[in-house]
Amino acid sequence: MHAIYIGSTLLILASILAFPVFKVSVARTFQLQLVLVCVADIYASGLALGFTCVFAAMSGPLVIPKQALLAWGVWAIAMICAIWNNGYTLRMLFQVVEMFYYLAIIVLAASLAERAGGRRRILWGLTLGGLLLALTFLAMPLLYSGSWSAGLRGRNEGSLVLVFAGIIAPLTLSFWATRRTKLLLFTVSISSVAATFVAESRASSLLGCAILVAVAFVHVFGLSAMRFAMSGIVLAGLAMQSPVVHERLDRLFDTERNFSNIERLAMIETCLDLFYEKPLTGWGWGSLEGLLPRRSHTRLDYPHPHNTYVHFAAELGTLGLIGLSILYGSVGSVALGNYASNRVHETVFVALSGSAIVALGFVEDYFYGGSRGVIVAVVLGVIFSYGRRSKKAIASHPVTMKMPRQPLRNQHPATI
Repeated sequence: MHAIYIGSTLLILASILAFPVFKVSVARTFQLQLVLVCVADIYASGLALGFTCVFAAMSGPLVIPKQALLAWGVWAIAMICAIWNNGYTLRMLFQVVEMFYYLAIIVLAASLAERAGGRRRILWGLTLGGLLLALTFLAMPLLYSGSWSAGLRGRNEGSLVLVFAGIIAPLTLSFWATRRTKLLLFTVSISSVAATFVAESRASSLLGCAILVAVAFVHVFGLSAMRFAMSGIVLAGLAMQSPVVHERLDRLFDTERNFSNIERLAMIETCLDLFYEKPLTGWGWGSLEGLLPRRSHTRLDYPHPHNTYVHFAAELGTLGLIGLSILYGSVGSVALGNYASNRVHETVFVALSGSAIVALGFVEDYFYGGSRGVIVAVVLGVIFSYGRRSKKAIASHPVTMKMPRQPLRNQHPATI
C-alpha cells in the first residue's frame, strides 16, 4: 500500500511536466491527475492541479460558473467581516486560500468539461481513480489484518471519494456503454460499495447501495419521477425487512453505544453554541481548529466537526449558510433543468451527485482539506457544465425520454 501511495504521488508530480514539456493536452493531463488524486498525497495533488489550472487558462477560455461565483462571493464577504471582528491566524489565512483553491478546481473542471469529449474524460478519470482506491481498500484486510495503513486515505474520507469516483461516475458512463463495458462499470461500482463496507463507513455504504438501485431502476424503467418515487418507497419497505440493513441503521443512529456518534453530537452542540454567540459572520474561516479542542466536551481532539453545515454556521455564521443554500439550490436547479429537457444521463449524474453532496454533508466536512474537497469541487464543476448544456438544449431541441435498449453508438463524443 505504501508503494501505491509513493508511486501515485511521484506520478502526479511528474504530470506537471505533461503539458509544457511533453505537449500532452490539458484535458488528458487532468484526466490522469483525477486517477491519481484518489490515492496520492494531497499536497502533491494540490500542487499538480494548481499547475493544471494555470495551463488550462493558457490553452483556452475558462468557464466560470455564476452559481459557484455567487456562493463564494457571499462566503468572501463573511470571511472579511469575520476577520475584521475576530482577527486572524496564519492557519486561518491558509484555509481561506484553500477554500478559493476549490473554486479554481470548479472552474477548471467546468472549463474542461465544455471541451470536446471533456465530460466523458473527467468521468473516466474519476472511475479509474475510484477503482484504484476501491482495490486498495479491499486489500486492506488481507495485508494488514484489520488495521488501517497510514499511507492510505482515511476510512471516511476515502469512502466519500468512492461514492463520487467509484460509484456515481461509472454508473453515469454506463448509459453510453456497450453491454460488456456496462458490466465492467457496474462491477467497479459494486466493488466500490464493497470497499465502503470494508472501511466501515456507515453513511457511504448505505448511500452507495441506494445509488446502485436507483441507476439500475433508470436503466430498466427509464427516467420517471413518479415511478421512481413509488418504487423507492416499495424498495425501502422491503429493505427494512433485511437484518443487514437493520444492523447498519442501528450502528448509524445509535447515540448511546457508538463512540463516533457521541463524539459527533458533542461537536455539533459546540458548533451550534458558537453559532449562537456570533450568528451573523461567525468566528472566521479556519477558527474551529483552535476552538473545538477548547470548547467541545469530547474525549479526543478534532480539527473540524465532521459536519459541513455546523462548520459553516460556526465559522461563517448566517452568511455561510446562505452561501451553502445558493450552492445547493443551484445544483437542484441544474437537475430540474436537465429533467425538463429530457436529458437522461445528465439528470442522473446531477441528481445523484447533488443528493450525495447534501446527504454526506451531515457526516463529512468536505471543504476541510483532503482529497474529498478536490473531488467534490470537480463534481460541482461538471454539474455546472451540465447546467450550461441544459440551457442550450432547451433553446434547440430535447432528446427523447425513452431509454434505448442499445447503446447510443452514433452519438458523437463531443456531445458527451
